[in-house]
Amino acid sequence: MGYRAFLQALDDDESLVFHRLVEAGRLIPLTSTFPSATMAALTTLSTGQPPAVHGYLGTKLWLYEQGAVGDMIRLSPAATKAPGLLLQWGLKLDRFVPVPGLGQRLQERGIVTHSLTYVGYLEGGLNELFLRGVADSAGYFHATDMWVDLRQMLAAHQDSPLFLNVYWAGPDSIGHLYGPDSPQWEAELRSLSWVLERELLRELSPSERAGTLLILMADHGQVSTPPEAIVWMEDHPELEEMLLIPPTGEARAAYLHARQGAVEEVRAYLREQLADRFVVVGAPQALEAGLFGRGNGPEGWARGVPRRIGDLLALARGGAQLMVKRREEDPHLLRGHHGSLTPEEMLVPFLMVRLEAL
Repeated sequence: MGYRAFLQALDDDESLVFHRLVEAGRLIPLTSTFPSATMAALTTLSTGQPPAVHGYLGTKLWLYEQGAVGDMIRLSPAATKAPGLLLQWGLKLDRFVPVPGLGQRLQERGIVTHSLTYVGYLEGGLNELFLRGVADSAGYFHATDMWVDLRQMLAAHQDSPLFLNVYWAGPDSIGHLYGPDSPQWEAELRSLSWVLERELLRELSPSERAGTLLILMADHGQVSTPPEAIVWMEDHPELEEMLLIPPTGEARAAYLHARQGAVEEVRAYLREQLADRFVVVGAPQALEAGLFGRGNGPEGWARGVPRRIGDLLALARGGAQLMVKRREEDPHLLRGHHGSLTPEEMLVPFLMVRLEAL
């Protein structure tokens, strides 16, 4: 959920509980990671490091060691969609992301960390990454049991320091399917507001509220991406021939791996044919400029990062996307997406409030 979309929702609907949270707490805009995408941003939230340092740079990445393009959500080769197959091929997430997790750092300071996420994610290989140092993880099926489970966890840990991390994908999923300016997205936000107030805030006792800080934030925003704004690679065979592999990264922040000696040809083609859809940036220049963030090491980025981002970046303007395989008949073509550098994607809300103040 983007910061601008959140402010617009507040202006449009005075019944949202978020008004009360803003009045009692503080709302500020934060900048998401680049790319403004789930895997890059959630890994930053779970490590405190930017993508250049943690290395989880997108949904699809060229994995030099495995000799394949990887689907970094399923942890599978992009061509097979077999969940976890990359782990069987030798991908070690603790080496791929060479920095400690937030749970590990808090554990060193005597703070217990619990995680609450969708039950379908609990068995995935990404748990190895996101749950490092987490004392306990539990799964929910829907928003209703999520908020009930959350308040029960708070009640069980009143007398000890606790960091409780909860992930709810509803606004993002609905925005993808219908668009971030759709009635369905507005209904999702109203639903989230109602169940938050009814099943958490109203049910907490004064002792459970005392000393508890609630933080609501998003990993990225979205823009509307109409199907007619999609650029299909098969419509640009000359560009396909110049690339070593299909575009990786994100549909709105593509990493282009050019064939040897073809970098400038690719750059020229994009500027001549697709300048109204994409901004072209040299990948080494983007890395040097800190677009992916910087670390404290001599280079400022993790080993393997330059290979993962290729030679050029194609950053989407407006609602454009760069997609490989045409899916015109697919009813679930994404009407909302993210990954690029527009304010709607990059600015996210950060709302914090002490519950005893409500």
